[in-house]
Amino acid sequence: MRQPKRNILHLILGVVFIIVSAYFIFFFPPNWKFDILNWKLEILYLFFISLFLSIYFICTFLLNNSRRGLFLSSVAVIYLLLRLLHLTQPFFIILLLVFFAILELAFSKKS
Repeated sequence: MRQPKRNILHLILGVVFIIVSAYFIFFFPPNWKFDILNWKLEILYLFFISLFLSIYFICTFLLNNSRRGLFLSSVAVIYLLLRLLHLTQPFFIILLLVFFAILELAFSKKS
């Protein structure tokens, strides 16, 4: 079975979102808020979105599989959100890994 070619666009988008994430880290404090039409948007939300997208695109390029890229980026971002909420017990990371392993097995194409 022949592997499909890797899409170079995933690599380019991954690098762009890594640069965006680094920009958020170096130039904004964690409690910075954007004012958009009387609506305050925290920089932390934008950082996690850009981090998710960067991990997704890089993993999709490296693994040549968008489903696994989605699962790996979800695991990484959810783990960081748990750390942000001070849920650092080993039980949470084990639950997270088991949950995504079960999802991977459920969505795999092999019967």
